[in-house]
Amino acid sequence: MGGGSVLVAAAWGYPPGWRKAKYRVEPPQHPAFKRENLVERTSHSSTVECTSCSSTLALIRFFREKGWDVKTLIFGVDTALNPTGFTDGEEFRKSVKEQYLKWFRGLAETSDCSTESEVEVVVLPGIGRHWGCQFKGALLAVFNEAFHALLKAGKPTFLVVDLTHGINFQTVAVLYATVAAAVIWKKERDLLILNSDPYPAGVKVGQCVSGEKTEESAEVPELSLNDVSELQRAVRNIRQIAALRRFQMPELEDLDRTGELGQLLAYICLLANGAAGLTFSGARYDDGGAVAQPPSVEVKSPDTTPIIRDEAVEYPAPDQTYAVRTAIETVVSELQKLQRDNLVDFLNAVARHYKDVFSIQNALILKQTAQEFGRVIERAKKLRLRNELTAAEVKALVELSEESINETEFRHRVESLQREIEEERAELRDAAKRAEGNLDRWLRNLSAHGGLSYILIDKVRLARGKIDEVVYRRDLLQPLLDELMRQCKLKNR
Repeated sequence: MGGGSVLVAAAWGYPPGWRKAKYRVEPPQHPAFKRENLVERTSHSSTVECTSCSSTLALIRFFREKGWDVKTLIFGVDTALNPTGFTDGEEFRKSVKEQYLKWFRGLAETSDCSTESEVEVVVLPGIGRHWGCQFKGALLAVFNEAFHALLKAGKPTFLVVDLTHGINFQTVAVLYATVAAAVIWKKERDLLILNSDPYPAGVKVGQCVSGEKTEESAEVPELSLNDVSELQRAVRNIRQIAALRRFQMPELEDLDRTGELGQLLAYICLLANGAAGLTFSGARYDDGGAVAQPPSVEVKSPDTTPIIRDEAVEYPAPDQTYAVRTAIETVVSELQKLQRDNLVDFLNAVARHYKDVFSIQNALILKQTAQEFGRVIERAKKLRLRNELTAAEVKALVELSEESINETEFRHRVESLQREIEEERAELRDAAKRAEGNLDRWLRNLSAHGGLSYILIDKVRLARGKIDEVVYRRDLLQPLLDELMRQCKLKNR
């Protein structure tokens, strides 16, 4: 369809309790819709009105009529079905899902919001007492399951969340999960949050679908207050980790900066300070170890399979790290897209990213550095040099003018530069050994060369006419990285 894609995320509680209403959907006065001239595009039949027991069906019809490809996620809850008679949690969850699908079809059949759209149902853990059972779900588990389902559904053009029919805790969790998905997808500006007017009191209109009736009780129920602020913290952490894609160090006061996150932050610290060359996959220490690598992250899907007891429905404990690790995995995936099989192409790719995030100085430095190492390749070929160059040879190839490139002049220049580089290295060693040694000068040099400072490089290796490996002196680079990590607050003094 011509308009793009819309993902409708709808929180649904208990459909048999809903009554018919004439829903009116107008073109959203949303900045994103205005930006794409979508309001004007839909103005030929600006408003959709239809009668249904569900606002979700009205939304589906509205977007489909405007030419959009609509995908719908209905978030149900386990409490919609009586668990009595079930012993297997997976079978119970399957039955809950089938019941929601049956309700959806029933709502569609009794509505003039005719929709041929199929939906996907995601069942969330229940909380509270229902059907004589205590559902012992955790709010974080509800959030994790919804967040996972949204990401699995795939990135749309626009993300729409319908909060009209949800249960209190479920509505909050689905809303936060949708915001979290929008952050991951860089779609916060394309997020539309909708809720209908409240249903008027005293209106006696028939229901659209039926369900098992609960037994009435005169007993005063006991209700717990659930702390939903942990979901705000989860979204905040996701947003701060996602911001690492802009090569900026975040605050993250309440997160452990060790493990996978610590490794990612160390990698971003280099990029944030212009030392992109150190993050090249071919950057190695002279002992063979990699200089910097993003973490390898494998995130397991949340497990919220019900565990049915005599008078309780329990659930596995929620993964406290799921949201953070999902955000880390997303950032790592985007970092890996920047990698190339050779240094020059990698530097150019990162330079373009610097420009995209308005880090103009770093972009210019890296672009120039890429040009310099491009000249190294051309001139090494012209002089028929071997495929392994020292730092002095690399610098000589960069500095020699086109007219003076010959074997004699090159060797003379290499000898002179080798002495200069060794003098610089000696000064760096002395400064690093002193307890109060000031390494700022060499840190500036590191950033000014895009992480490819000649005094730190041991050798550069070429293969198939490209630079595929840069070998660094660990004894010289490690003290600088330690100091840089301290200044990025990733190491203590």
